[in-house]
Parts: sequence; structure tokens; C-alpha cells
Amino acid sequence: MKYLFCVFSIVLIMTVNIQGAFSKDFRYHKSVSLNVGQSLVLKGVRSRDCDDKAPSWSHIKKRLPSSSTGKFSDGGAGTVKSSSCGGRVGARGILFTAEKLGKEQLSIFGDDVRISVR
Repeated sequence: MKYLFCVFSIVLIMTVNIQGAFSKDFRYHKSVSLNVGQSLVLKGVRSRDCDDKAPSWSHIKKRLPSSSTGKFSDGGAGTVKSSSCGGRVGARGILFTAEKLGKEQLSIFGDDVRISVR
């Protein structure tokens, strides 16, 4: 029994460490269609200086537009592929949760996103 517990513990620790080593890879969604209650990371936002650290959510949320169909929240830290930075860099995900039926087009950090909530 102790042996099984030890093996389980080691596997659990390895799984947590491996998951931490591979952060989320955000991609830009130009157009999304969601049901009320669904959530999706619309894009990742990198810092201006191309470093590996994701910008803080408090910095990002101040610059987000208002939405008539849902709300934004922290999508966590991850990476984005940036041609300006020459590869993968740290980024903060912008999570959108659909709350109200409708359609809108928003500009999120310079990228247009069409949102349809059904």
C-alpha cells in the first residue's frame, strides 16, 4: 500500500511540473460565435518590450473596450507568437464570457474581433 501511495505521489508531482512547463499558447480569434454562458480566450496580449513575462491583468483590463454582449476576465498567463518580437513571448489571455444575445465588433489591442452571442 505504501508503495502505491509513493508511486501515485511521484506521478502527481511529475504531472504538475510538466503542466507548469507548458503554458497556454494563445491564438487570435477574429470572429467568434458563442452561446450565452460560454467563455473563450479571444487573444493573448504581450508586453511592449517583448519579454517572457505576461503583462498584469490590472494593466490589460484598463485598456479593454466595453461590451454589450458579455464581459472580459483574466485568461491567465501564456504565450503568443509575435512577428514584431521575433518568436514566442509571454502574454496575458483575454477571456470573454457571453452574457447577452447580440452581435458586436470590438477592437481589442488593435485587432478587430466580431462577436456573436446566440
